[in-house]
Amino acid sequence: MGDWEPNDEKVTREKQGALARLREELTGRGLTLHPSKTRVVDTSQPGGFDFLGYHFVNDRPNSEETSHRGLRREVAMLPEVS
Repeated sequence: MGDWEPNDEKVTREKQGALARLREELTGRGLTLHPSKTRVVDTSQPGGFDFLGYHFVNDRPNSEETSHRGLRREVAMLPEVS
């Protein structure tokens, strides 16, 4: 899967801002991102991506209604507190 190259300028600015905040946070912890290895990927695209020897796939639906149904189902399974 290639790098994420959105057409929307707002998304591009948000992506760059998130990466800048991540760099800042890591620098504060004495860590750095490798310039040629660091990339932003769109995790909603099929196929997933590899990171540190693991393959990540986003197989969850993005529908808010689906999300709410799942949450209600999970809450219903919680034991009652007395």
